[in-house]
Amino acid sequence: MSIFRKKHNQPTGEEQTTVQPHEDNQNTEESQNPVENQITSYKTVDHINGYPLVQQTKEILDGISVARVVKANTLPTATAILTSKPVKFVEPVTKIVDTVADTGLTVTEKVIPSLKTKTYQRLGEEAMIPYNLTSKAVNKTVDTTVSFAENYIYEPTHNQILKFRQYYNEKVYDTHGKPLIRGSLDPLVSPCNKWYESLINSSFPEGKEVPTNGFSNELDRSFALTFNAIQRAASVFNKRSKETILAPCNYVKHVNDVLNVNLDNQEDLSLPKSWVATKDSFQELNQETIDYIKSFSPLASIPGFKKKGTTSNDEVTAAAAITEEPTESEQQENGIVAEQANDQQVPSLEIQHAEPIEAN
Repeated sequence: MSIFRKKHNQPTGEEQTTVQPHEDNQNTEESQNPVENQITSYKTVDHINGYPLVQQTKEILDGISVARVVKANTLPTATAILTSKPVKFVEPVTKIVDTVADTGLTVTEKVIPSLKTKTYQRLGEEAMIPYNLTSKAVNKTVDTTVSFAENYIYEPTHNQILKFRQYYNEKVYDTHGKPLIRGSLDPLVSPCNKWYESLINSSFPEGKEVPTNGFSNELDRSFALTFNAIQRAASVFNKRSKETILAPCNYVKHVNDVLNVNLDNQEDLSLPKSWVATKDSFQELNQETIDYIKSFSPLASIPGFKKKGTTSNDEVTAAAAITEEPTESEQQENGIVAEQANDQQVPSLEIQHAEPIEAN
């Protein structure tokens, strides 16, 4: 019986030879699995990814938090579909379609060469071409009208006034080159111009300064100050209007930046982790909103104002210093000081008790 058992347990040479091909098949299957799991590259996709416009779009989407979450959660599913057996089965057909599509893109680039260089900046410039042409035409018309009025109306009239002023300065009264009526008002108008100029500079700090020289009288400088104030107010109004118009876009960008920071703090971009990042972002934005509203409160500007039930930082530090336990060195110093105080008090007690008591 033992002989049969040994023969039954020990494999023969033929059995060993039959086992080896099975192991070889497993090794070949394992070596073929990574090849099957690889995504097939297509020339059309690579061709499209080479366009600057597509590259800029990918960069923009990588900076959007929602797009990052969608990509992280859908990429494994898309990879599994592209590496599945049905897709691998129709791969010869897709290769033919890919070659035809890539050829079509090459022909399109020959007809429209700007596809290779088109960017969002270039698209914006092309979209603004009608506005820029209209603006140039309007500015050219305004400049032509102003130059015509200055050359044919203002300058001849002003020259005649200067000639008449020179005549009555020589024949009647010398005003030293100033107008007769407007020049006599300079002592009154000059302080008003100084106050007016300081008011303009305090209200609209940004802008060019109006020179004090170059005017025949202070009334002309008053007109120049008024024109300067209008220019400064227009620039401030344009700036404020742009900020108001772009405020929603800027806030959306801020929300996206906050969410991106919280997503970067997570281990991965799975749906549970993304929900935690979203919740933290909303809490942070809510706190920012509360702080912003509090900054406009009239009570916040009062330095001594304090809500009921709240303590200031100074009070908290003082209370902590009082309740703080002394260190060993401080305890030793306090003990020495107490002993010295007792030594100083003992003689006074002895002197008080050493007084004689008179007998009745």
